[in-house]
Amino acid sequence: SATPLSISCWSGGAVPEVRIDTLCLALHRPGTDGEALAAALRAHEPPVVARLQEGRVLLDFRTLFEHDLPDVAAAVATLCGA
Repeated sequence: SATPLSISCWSGGAVPEVRIDTLCLALHRPGTDGEALAAALRAHEPPVVARLQEGRVLLDFRTLFEHDLPDVAAAVATLCGA
């Protein structure tokens, strides 16, 4: 499910406190907690790196390239039954 705007950190290093608005997709797989779903996404080929926030698995669209979307969609469909 899409979340309202979320907050993402710009980077570490010189500006670790700079936060920007972003849009995320919250993922859920019945019977699986967030840690296990995030691990399954990372183990997928190709790996998909998501953010864990308050136990939710979030795909941050700010961090995805358009050419990655088919692979991300395939991973989500496989792991979440979408």
